[in-house]
Amino acid sequence: MMIVELKWISLKAIALLLLIALSGCSSAATSQAAGTHTAGTQTTGELSVAELLSLGEKYLLELDYEQAIVYFTRVIEIDPRNVRAFIGRGDTYVRWNEQFTLAQADYEMALEIDEMSVDAFLGLADIFIRQGDWVRAEEILRLGLERTSDNRIREKLDEFASQSVTDSEGRVRIRNYFTPDGTLAFYMYELGVQADGTSRTNEYAPDGRLQQYHIHSRSEDGLERYSESYTADGTLNRRGVQVYDANERWLYTTSSGQGAEDDSRTVAVYDEQDELIGWDNYWNGELYGWVRIEDGRNVFYDADGNMTMYTDN
Repeated sequence: MMIVELKWISLKAIALLLLIALSGCSSAATSQAAGTHTAGTQTTGELSVAELLSLGEKYLLELDYEQAIVYFTRVIEIDPRNVRAFIGRGDTYVRWNEQFTLAQADYEMALEIDEMSVDAFLGLADIFIRQGDWVRAEEILRLGLERTSDNRIREKLDEFASQSVTDSEGRVRIRNYFTPDGTLAFYMYELGVQADGTSRTNEYAPDGRLQQYHIHSRSEDGLERYSESYTADGTLNRRGVQVYDANERWLYTTSSGQGAEDDSRTVAVYDEQDELIGWDNYWNGELYGWVRIEDGRNVFYDADGNMTMYTDN
């Protein structure tokens, strides 16, 4: 019975480590509300405001955040009511180490200029989604929907209804884990980057009670990512290391608890096109189950091939 219980804990810990993986970056859309400044035709030197905006958005897409800030700020200096520049700079601050205070100021300024700006509402909500403040994020989205009736805001609210919420970069912030009969076993919420540069994931029971939390960090070269798991009262109970190759392709994960016989290893499984299709789980050197990605969900199996758990995304 103890072995089964430990394996369940390990299985959850391994599931957690997969939340560390990075998703792709998406650019923010922009609004063109009548009566507001969004692109403009003013020029400065050899570049027009429209060209400066395009450069800011180009650098944001290329993840050159410092240059993106330079160009968006230049637009704002020339055209202080340019909604598109405030939103672009806000998006950049969010993606550049989640500088929420600066981003929030820019989104709020965009709304002061244009109270119908859909992108400003979505940007503000994203800040609170990343911080785990679901209530505030939902309040902002509902206000935005009331003002604009925009489908993008409605779709984001639908994520809250399904408890499957992503941030503006498409990363899952809420992930639900179900038993084979569809009963919610637990769910995880990714809080994102903290002030000290680490990230945190909280694990909750179906009734919303915090069960444990996990702190993530990474090596300077990015080839190893670390996690520490704590009980709700702050007691350390597990450590894990996720190892990547030079192309940031996940290879395997090791995880150990406080006991002498509490070690697990998870090995990534790829298909012929080198796409991740799942991973195999080992307990003290013995295969005890595997996970496969099926229709966008993680499906967990025991060593006999019986499904034990699945996620909603």
